[in-house]
Amino acid sequence: MHPDGKQQLATIFGTPIMKVESGLQLLKEEIDYIENIPTKDKLKDDNVAISRSVFLLDNDKKLTVIKDRMNKNVIDYINKTLCVENKFKMTNSWMARTKKEHHSHDHKNAIVSVVYYVKADDATITFQSPNNWVTKAFNFDLNIYEYNDYNSLSMEYKVKTGDFMIFPGWLTHKATNNSDSIKTIIGANYFIKGEVGSDWNTTSLKL
Repeated sequence: MHPDGKQQLATIFGTPIMKVESGLQLLKEEIDYIENIPTKDKLKDDNVAISRSVFLLDNDKKLTVIKDRMNKNVIDYINKTLCVENKFKMTNSWMARTKKEHHSHDHKNAIVSVVYYVKADDATITFQSPNNWVTKAFNFDLNIYEYNDYNSLSMEYKVKTGDFMIFPGWLTHKATNNSDSIKTIIGANYFIKGEVGSDWNTTSLKL
């Protein structure tokens, strides 16, 4: 397998999702370090324990290898889907631990989001949409005889330790841990930076 992992780009609900399988394998001592990062709340059976810092990868130089690999994967995702010259930057990053389920949610103030699975023995991430590509425009009650990437309203990915998932921040998703061991992830959000648009088109915006 390629040392940077195997990239799998798919389209669900007309939306690009990229999974990088075995994108980064950490040493045991690196995983132990991440699992002991202080969290805002104590981990319970029914909650998500999130790191006190929401700029984790900017502030903790011991996690530079994760930040660098995330940045590379996001650049690849943008180049394969948007094909734009605009630049994007990491805005927030955090560590999260769960025993069972992380409820359905999206990521505000983010164009692209990334999840890196520090430790996930048996887990899934499920993307959800209220409409498929037809019902976005026509609110039909269709008689679907077989679900696929285009007509489904949800899509589940199995994930494991070392995987990355890259997706639009607005896309609703939930995470499930099917293992008895605690699942640990590092997440990050990205936003566009620099100048967007042009004076010629009267659309210039500096971010």
